[in-house]
Amino acid sequence: MNHTHAMVRQRRAVPDEIETPGAAGDALRREMGQHAYDLNVQQYCAAGLNFGYFYDGSPIISHETQAAPAYSMASFTPPTVPGCRLPHFFFQDGRSLYDALGPEFTLLRLNGGNRRLFLRGSS
Repeated sequence: MNHTHAMVRQRRAVPDEIETPGAAGDALRREMGQHAYDLNVQQYCAAGLNFGYFYDGSPIISHETQAAPAYSMASFTPPTVPGCRLPHFFFQDGRSLYDALGPEFTLLRLNGGNRRLFLRGSS
């Protein structure tokens, strides 16, 4: 809601000198343009909004070892926390991780630990 209020204030704050010809008007237009860009860019370049959501409080997701990432509408850093969007990468053979996922649930083991111990515990 604060963003909406800021947009309303910005629209009301257009100075009368905005159409003044010459260097002073040019500088004012650049300043107003930069302010409008800074205010609006986050809603059009919203990587955090598109990719940053995560499942919190799910009974089937363990959050014991890592805290959920901080949310920002404008930016996104791919997390490895359970419940978050899976970070994308390519395997050494060129396949995309997303292409290798199964149709429903896929168990990923990315840390390179002891495979036999892991498989024994899952059987």
